[in-house]
Amino acid sequence: MEPFVLTVCYRVTRKEVLVWRSWISAVHVLAIASGSFRLIRQKKVSKLWWDDYFAAVALIVEFIFFPSLWLPGLTIYYNPPGSKVVVVSQIVSSWIIDSVFWTLLWSTRISFSLSTARFIPAGTLLYKGAIGLAITFFAILVTCTTYMTITCAKTYPVWSTQLPYQCIYPSWIPALLTCGLYPLCTVKLNTDVVVSEAVDFFADVALVVIPACAFWKGLKLAPAARRLIWACFAATSVTAAWNIIYTVILSVSGEFNEGSRHGRFNSLLLVIFQPYILGPISLLVCNMLIVVTTLYRSFREDQKPPVVMPSASNVDTGSPGTGDEESGRSDPTVQPSASNADASRLELTELRTSAFTVFSTVWADDP
Repeated sequence: MEPFVLTVCYRVTRKEVLVWRSWISAVHVLAIASGSFRLIRQKKVSKLWWDDYFAAVALIVEFIFFPSLWLPGLTIYYNPPGSKVVVVSQIVSSWIIDSVFWTLLWSTRISFSLSTARFIPAGTLLYKGAIGLAITFFAILVTCTTYMTITCAKTYPVWSTQLPYQCIYPSWIPALLTCGLYPLCTVKLNTDVVVSEAVDFFADVALVVIPACAFWKGLKLAPAARRLIWACFAATSVTAAWNIIYTVILSVSGEFNEGSRHGRFNSLLLVIFQPYILGPISLLVCNMLIVVTTLYRSFREDQKPPVVMPSASNVDTGSPGTGDEESGRSDPTVQPSASNADASRLELTELRTSAFTVFSTVWADDP
């Protein structure tokens, strides 16, 4: 299969790099804040699980990945390096992107998949699918990281001595980045690029499909809570949309705009900063479920009207009004007067023991 051809016009400027670094840094700060909030909150309520552990891995990796955005190596795109410091920083950034980035990206996907499994009754087909998806993502993480590390280590004597001092895998990256030094160049894009982006896209789609099926089959919540959770899961479409846009840009043939020189978008910057955009977005999406639902619960508690508690006889005998008739069991952790409106105030990590009883019945025949 013939490789795709990409023609890039116009080298980037110092001002453009600064602008992109600034707004991308803001996204990284939000991602770090969301991850920190999630872990502190889950630790406080003693609800840490495997999804939180992988979110912690992603957060730790983000602390390593974020500073590389400001390494002086990026100055080669508007001024060929003349110092050893720039060359070294460029090599360091290459190692970070080729190893740390993949750990960040796939750890967030593993975490989100496990978060989905947390809300689905154990033993159901969808539960097995969510766990299987997490295992698949972990296998991809190990494979990508190992392959990239070995490949870059073998070719280190070559790429560490040539512009732009980046690992030669994939083969199109150094040529494309070097285009920033020249007014016009043509790059042949290996089909591995399209395959990689396709894997990213289908991973994001899977993260939307499984929870969508779960909610479609039987989750009973108040309309407000249902809309909130749907919005959180739909957030995964952000990374899918980004991968579509990025793949289209890499796959299209012809010349790109000459950037801000003519008042248009400089497509080369999109390629340069792609990992630094996708990484924090994935981390934000991974933590959004916990952060948004916690804030939503706090808001609902502030707005909650007074509730008349049932009599002691109702609490002791499980008579009508206890809220456990529909589930067929008594849960001491749920107030007897709990209704659908009250259930909507539960944390997502508590839904599994309250609102999924009917859902479990629907899927009882699953293998």
